Amino acid sequence: MKTGTPDTTLQEVNHTWDAIGNLTKREDLLPAQAETETFAYDFLDRLTSETNFLFKFGDSGPSSTVSTPWHAETNSSGNTWVADWGNYRIGEYTSTGQFVGSFGQDKLGSPTGVTRDAAGNFFVPDFWNDRVYQFTRYGNYVQDWGGQGSGDGQFSHPADVVYNSTNNYVYVVDQYNHRVQYFDTWGTFVGKWG
Repeated sequence: MKTGTPDTTLQEVNHTWDAIGNLTKREDLLPAQAETETFAYDFLDRLTSETNFLFKFGDSGPSSTVSTPWHAETNSSGNTWVADWGNYRIGEYTSTGQFVGSFGQDKLGSPTGVTRDAAGNFFVPDFWNDRVYQFTRYGNYVQDWGGQGSGDGQFSHPADVVYNSTNNYVYVVDQYNHRVQYFDTWGTFVGKWG
C-alpha cells in the first residue's frame, strides 16, 4: 500500500463514501494543467491530521483510462462506477481499482453523475443532452427522459443525480434552471424546488 498525499495543487470537485468508509474523490489539477485523476482515501485517517493515500485508479490502460471523471458511486462491496465525461460512459472498477467494464457509450454524450436504486438500476444525467438515462444493473439501456427546457421534467444541463431509498425517488440537479427535480424510478415527474 502506498502512503502519502496527492499533489497539493489538486482541488476537490466531487466525492462519495462507500459503506466501509473509503472516500472516492474526483480531483482536478489547477486550470493550467488539464488533467484529472480519481483517488480513494481511508475514511478514518481522513478525519485525523494525516491522510493515508490508498491507491489511484483509472490509468492502467487505454480501455480503463478515465477522461474527465465527474462523479463516482460505490456499493457495499467497494465497487465503484465513475461518470466518465471524456469517454462518454460509466466505467466500473473493483474495490482495488481494477477496471471491470463500461456501459452507455452508445447513448451518453456527457455523463455528469451516476446513482443506483435499490434494485441496482443506474440513473445517469447527461449534461449536454439534457436527459437522464436509466440502465439495468447490467448496464443495458432501459429508457431516458427529459429534454431541453424549463418545464416540469425538462432540464437545462442536469449536473448530478442521487437516489433516495426512503421514498424511492431520483433527485436531479438541474443546474442552469437553478433547481432540483425529483422523479419516481420510471422517470415520472414528482416535484421540484429551487
